[in-house]
Amino acid sequence: MKYIIHIENKDERIQFAAELRKLLKNSQTYIPGKINGVVYKPDIGIKANITEEDLVQIEGLIERRGYSVSKNGGPK
Repeated sequence: MKYIIHIENKDERIQFAAELRKLLKNSQTYIPGKINGVVYKPDIGIKANITEEDLVQIEGLIERRGYSVSKNGGPK
């Protein structure tokens, strides 16, 4: 599953990505490209295998911050 989190402010995006990296063990960052025929221009991508507990923490962090998110059923 891919989550695309929409954060307008660049500094806020970088801070949020750093917080996610702290939560996720063995995560990798990358520069996202074309996803399902739609071009997104985010500057940070994080790839990781996560547990149910990690997912709950991530979704809680997204909700507390009030970010909008798109979920994509593609590969992890």
